[in-house]
Amino acid sequence: MARDLSFWKSKKNTHLENREIYALLSSGEYVKGLELLPTKEILDDFREGFSDWKYNAQNYFEKGNESFQLMITTQFVRCDCYSMSEFNMNRIIDIMLNYDCPLYDSVIDVRFEN
Repeated sequence: MARDLSFWKSKKNTHLENREIYALLSSGEYVKGLELLPTKEILDDFREGFSDWKYNAQNYFEKGNESFQLMITTQFVRCDCYSMSEFNMNRIIDIMLNYDCPLYDSVIDVRFEN
C-alpha cells in the first residue's frame, strides 16, 4: 500500500487551507508564509536514520519489501511510502518533528500540529 507523509513549517498563518498548501508544494511551487527548510541537513538525517537501508541518488530508500522516496524542496518534504510499517513511518515523522515540521496526512486532510 502506498501512502505519502508530507511536512512543511509555517512562518505565520496563511490564508490557504492545508490541502491548498499541500497541492502547491507538491507541484513544486513556492508558498508565502512558510519557512525555508535546511534541505541538506534533512537529507543527511534521513541517510543517517536509515543508514541500513539501500539508498540511491533519486532519494529512494529500500529495505526488504519496505521503501520510500523523498521529494525535498526548500519548503517541503514529502515521503512517498510503499509497504512501510507504522514503526518506520513514525521514524520519518520523528525526523521531521526535529525541524518543527508536523505531519500532514493528505488522505484525511489533517495536519497534526501541536
